[in-house]
Amino acid sequence: MSLKPSHLQQNPWFYPVGNTPAVCLTQSLLPDQDASILLLGCGDIRNVLFTTYAGIGLGDRKLDFTCCNLEAEIIARNVIAFTLILDDDAGIHVQRLWNIYYHVLLDAESLSYLQAQAKKLVANTGSINEWHNGPYSSLIRFCDTTTFAKVVKL
Repeated sequence: MSLKPSHLQQNPWFYPVGNTPAVCLTQSLLPDQDASILLLGCGDIRNVLFTTYAGIGLGDRKLDFTCCNLEAEIIARNVIAFTLILDDDAGIHVQRLWNIYYHVLLDAESLSYLQAQAKKLVANTGSINEWHNGPYSSLIRFCDTTTFAKVVKL
């Protein structure tokens, strides 16, 4: 048996649904000013959603969010949430989205909805280039192949 030191990743802060209210990330900008926003350790998507909501009706304003996180699980969860939102343009699956994003245990209907979305996403993940040419590429892009591979694995 070989014994050697091992690094344990300690993560004393675990807030899967956040612990602060959502903020508008563009509140200090002019209403029609474009913004490129870098979110380090972005966690959940509440600030992105609130900023987008607060900017509705502001003409041709362009918002570009770059979300970084050490945990591929967070990025994968956010990709699922964003694609569910994009696919539900009629807003009829809001309760299922809420269940998937915020509940630990899923009812059968929400689980089935999640599984169908995961299958749909996996169909576009043969490579990062395939993803970038797929249906979500205009809104969701991966910056590197390592992150992409980790998210696809999940």
